[in-house]
Amino acid sequence: MSEDRIDWTRIYPLSDQPVRHVFTPEDSVAAIASQRGVPVAEASRISSSRWTDGGSSHGRS
Repeated sequence: MSEDRIDWTRIYPLSDQPVRHVFTPEDSVAAIASQRGVPVAEASRISSSRWTDGGSSHGRS
């Protein structure tokens, strides 16, 4: 029976430190893709020009 169970500790190892996730443009693209029902690659292609300089628009035409 034990071989039928998934050892989640190997997939999601837990540390003693608080989990800290820094949200990146990729997270936003994945969220938009799931909301619109499009592949992440498509949403990424559409949004890539927005994120090339860290999300700010200054210095870009």
